[in-house]
Amino acid sequence: ESIGPAQVELESLYQATKIAQLPGFSEILQWTRLPVLPTARAIAQVIQYLSLEHTGKGVLAVDVGGAAVTIAAARAGQVRLHVRSDVGTALDSRNILQTRGLDNITRWLPFEPEPGEIESVVTQRQVHPASMTLDSRQLLIEQAIAREALRVTLAEARTNWPADLLGGGPSPAAGSARTTEYTRTTEYTRTLMPYLEPIIGGGSTLGRAPRPGQAALMMLDALEPVGVTTLVLDAGGLLPALGACAMAQPLATVQTLDSGGLLTLGTVVTPVGRARIDETILGLKIKYESGGDLEVEVNYGSLEVLPLPLGQKAILELKPRRMFDIGRGPGRGGKPLEVQGGLVGLIIDARGRPLALPKNVGKRRERIQRWLWDIGA
Repeated sequence: ESIGPAQVELESLYQATKIAQLPGFSEILQWTRLPVLPTARAIAQVIQYLSLEHTGKGVLAVDVGGAAVTIAAARAGQVRLHVRSDVGTALDSRNILQTRGLDNITRWLPFEPEPGEIESVVTQRQVHPASMTLDSRQLLIEQAIAREALRVTLAEARTNWPADLLGGGPSPAAGSARTTEYTRTTEYTRTLMPYLEPIIGGGSTLGRAPRPGQAALMMLDALEPVGVTTLVLDAGGLLPALGACAMAQPLATVQTLDSGGLLTLGTVVTPVGRARIDETILGLKIKYESGGDLEVEVNYGSLEVLPLPLGQKAILELKPRRMFDIGRGPGRGGKPLEVQGGLVGLIIDARGRPLALPKNVGKRRERIQRWLWDIGA
């Protein structure tokens, strides 16, 4: 289906009905000859540009805000935009709690919440949506709610992603003899994510996370990327502004993106396959641009962060074990990669795809806490 024209008409109706009701909006319209863009459409314009710059893979941006969750995916200039205005992490956090259930929220917590504690946090966020959270337990609860809001929005958005838009990814049967390097089947699009480069996170929940590791872990848990990709954080909420600016000064938008307007959290390596917990599945060697080498063996089920600071580069050699895929086919490491440093570092996510949490409550909380420590959250 070609839904682009329908989206344009819906945006026009949205602008003529809802946005036009905002106090002072008619006066603002007189200040410019250009149209006022909804936030989601402005983000989509930037992602469309980035998809033309990063050929061969899809580009993904997620905006997790207090009033809505937006997901924009693009490849080779083709954009798919999805907005959920009923699962904002502040104003609509009670909707998330009701639709996803208490168990899905608590599964991301490293502690046992007190009776009524999660409901209290939800109420406080609804009453004070712009407030900053200082309590560590409350912060972890809010971030657990954000994970579920992003996961449910992503699941909906992916139903509108044609296989030829974002390209292939690892087979859902990765780890078996039938594994292929790329697959474009309908079965695939309902399971593992495609290969994406980069993945950009923004919105108040991700952008204002107290530590970069918290933002990175929320994105990893909710999006479950595969292969090798880069996590980027829009901490200043630039994407909507840049998308609007591009209509008048496109060069300014390009210069801002190229000059570090977005913060790199780090390169992520996610081998896809199945093994026993603590079994070695990946060997890697880092050659730092500043000098020195580091060799590491990665075990299945682990989440590791290796030192690679922001602004530094390194050459990464990967040697996945047989039947594990990092985007080049089962057991294939391919040529060495040049990777960029980030606020978190080089992240090795060997927890498996799809991500499976332990059913035992005690073991699950212990593992969640370990992941928080490992990534510096």
